[in-house]
Amino acid sequence: MKIEIINKIKNPFLNREEMIVEIVNESAPTIDSIIEAVGKDKELTVVKKVDSNFGVNKFSSEVFVYDSKESREKVETIPKKVKKKMEEERKKAEEEAKKKEATPDSGSEASEDTSKEELSNGESGDGVNEKVKEVKEEVKE
Repeated sequence: MKIEIINKIKNPFLNREEMIVEIVNESAPTIDSIIEAVGKDKELTVVKKVDSNFGVNKFSSEVFVYDSKESREKVETIPKKVKKKMEEERKKAEEEAKKKEATPDSGSEASEDTSKEELSNGESGDGVNEKVKEVKEEVKE
């Protein structure tokens, strides 16, 4: 895959770098391959679109590279489908927490089991960010 940066603009108002990139490849490039080719941090890079012309192995892509996670979260919107899934998961988690509070614990074994389940589900610390990434990947597919 050959990549060439056609246009590169620094946007200080949105704290990002906007690039238009031309890619020469046998098949359509994936978002991950474009991010690797640009060589920027994966968490700070957003590929907005990948355009192509029929029968030509040239693809143009619009890529945004943000200065920080905070600036990316402020500017980038979350699609309605993703928001809906996140809201449903949050409600389920709240309901489970209420059920756990309502039923008295028979011992520490139940709490250990639930903590293991939470860790296996990835719901510790930055679980929301991980869930957002998972749901976005499902929506893209």
